[in-house]
Amino acid sequence: MVAMRVCGKTISYWYEKYGGYLWGVLVFILFLIIIKPEYYSYKELIQEFPSIGMCAFGFMLTFLGIILQGDSSTIKYMKSRQSLYDKFIAYNKTVVILSLIISIYSYIIGYVEINKIVSSVIPYYSYIKDVLIALFWGLATKLLVDVCIFVKLFYLLLK
Repeated sequence: MVAMRVCGKTISYWYEKYGGYLWGVLVFILFLIIIKPEYYSYKELIQEFPSIGMCAFGFMLTFLGIILQGDSSTIKYMKSRQSLYDKFIAYNKTVVILSLIISIYSYIIGYVEINKIVSSVIPYYSYIKDVLIALFWGLATKLLVDVCIFVKLFYLLLK
């Protein structure tokens, strides 16, 4: 079976490289234009996300440490498949950094009283609030897509 190519690369390559961004931007636009998120509807979820994000952060770093320091035959085999192994490490790094960023971001927008600080200073406050919530959902979607791609690469390495 011949894989379809765009600019000399397969569709899978482009999806792995930009799929998270594409879905994140689409969800951001969906929340910003169509759903019009209300801050208080999502406040509890946003406040609880740091614990989820930090669990993903810790798990991925632990997993990366085990893979990098491991010396078993399975790990040696994984390291011998250089291109998949490099993608695996890159996605691990992406997910770790993104989970940290979203955790900090959600902590800030979940616990800082934005109403008291910003409403008197910025005239378009309600629009900024919508952008902050839509950005949270866009970043969370990108994290989810990147985790799915990471799991796919993990199973390709084990195959």
